Amino acid sequence: GDSQTAYSGGILEKILKSNNYNVIRKFKAGENTAKTIVRLQKINPKLPVDLVVVFTGGNNPSETFSAGRTEQLINTIRQKYGNPQIIFGVAPPATKGNPTEIKKIFRRSSHSEKYSAKRDRMASAIAKKATSMGASFIDPREFMPDPSSITTGDGIHLTGKYANEFATQIANKVDGSLQ
Repeated sequence: GDSQTAYSGGILEKILKSNNYNVIRKFKAGENTAKTIVRLQKINPKLPVDLVVVFTGGNNPSETFSAGRTEQLINTIRQKYGNPQIIFGVAPPATKGNPTEIKKIFRRSSHSEKYSAKRDRMASAIAKKATSMGASFIDPREFMPDPSSITTGDGIHLTGKYANEFATQIANKVDGSLQ
């Protein structure tokens, strides 16, 4: 998944490990879905994969592109790992950020800012495609007090209590019968 995996993914990993799950957390910050698909094809876990959680920012050129990449990703996961439960953590909700902090993290202005107006539509396209293919999703904007006012420093990542809630909501979606 994207760099939100460093924040919410770390919390999710702790939750899952506390329930005795083996966890492989593989992500690359700033990686797009096409690169994730290629990287997933190269990961060969020693045990069967029962669950895949994908964090995605929804920073794509269009809704059609977002839905198409989501379909490719789900198909790749199923081809590579069988039929695991798939949960998408869709689109960090931050719509504002400190440009200085953004440049400090990314060494450039964030591409997320130019797509912020489209993010709702792209997140919806990802969620709709995921659902139509039997995956589930959590959209953190559903539990945020006022998503349009959220500022997380760099304007992109959920941190603190919001990252914790995001991870908890995803963990609550995990099928209880998974080994």
